[in-house]
Amino acid sequence: MGTVASVNYATRRIYLSIDTVGVPLDTMEVYRDVRELRRTNEAHQAYRPIIVGGGNVQKTATTFTQSYVQLLFGAAIVPYNVSQSLVIIRDTFSDDGRAGVECFDRSSTSAEIDLDYQINPVEIREVSTGGAAGPTAAEIANAVWAKVLA
Repeated sequence: MGTVASVNYATRRIYLSIDTVGVPLDTMEVYRDVRELRRTNEAHQAYRPIIVGGGNVQKTATTFTQSYVQLLFGAAIVPYNVSQSLVIIRDTFSDDGRAGVECFDRSSTSAEIDLDYQINPVEIREVSTGGAAGPTAAEIANAVWAKVLA
């Protein structure tokens, strides 16, 4: 465990360790560290989980969704309290509508902490089976209505 210094379940805050300073932060590692604390420490097991990881759902035979981290019940991640530029490299959001840098709480830190959210956008591809541009929605609708059922 290198990313998490401590977890306060009463305030729903996950405090990052000094090991997160100067390196890109993968919040999946934060999730794994909190999960390990819950597995090995009975004091953590008395509380509901406040962070979950997901993704990697198969979309096609060779492609999968991006993995993500979700904070629950108003939880937030607190950066280590030292002047730094923290680069976040995993899609991170909460169950209450926060996303990206909004998932980090700097209110209890006294140092200047810049958050840089570097997540690649999800690529959207359109696949067409018709001609150069493929059939339009109107052409498809007309073909369906023109089909005679036996």
